[in-house]
Amino acid sequence: MIEVRLEIDEIRLAAQGGIERHLWRLEKRPEMKNKFGDEHWEPDIVGAIAEYAVAKAFGIFWKPTVGELCVRDVGPLEVRASVAGPCMVLYPNNPEDAPFVFVLGGPPVLRIVGWIMGRDGKCREYWRDEPSVRKAGFFVPQSKLRPLKELRLLKLAAA
Repeated sequence: MIEVRLEIDEIRLAAQGGIERHLWRLEKRPEMKNKFGDEHWEPDIVGAIAEYAVAKAFGIFWKPTVGELCVRDVGPLEVRASVAGPCMVLYPNNPEDAPFVFVLGGPPVLRIVGWIMGRDGKCREYWRDEPSVRKAGFFVPQSKLRPLKELRLLKLAAA
């Protein structure tokens, strides 16, 4: 696990990126709602802040992309975030060949807890589509995530 502390200006920058993403989605992709039809801002903002934390931890430049759905979140990495959730959530349309990093907590301190390749996280045993979840997906338990030291080696090998 890596703990990342963000300064207020870093939080502000990342949160603004999340706001811009949400506004883009409201305007350009209104069909991208969860099954309850909710329009929550939190996932976009928390996700952007988590991406910034990962970029800071790994020394990768972070660009708050808006509307570029085929671009990875941080360098070669995809990022998933939760303020307190026990699982990292992947969806059927997520890339199988990407490493997904899981970030927990909220600013100013976030914890990068582990990672998994998309194809390994899309296991039938992790699939959930019951009324208690906002959107059906693969709910990967933290205990199934790989250590971050392996990700550092993978990242270096791919560079």
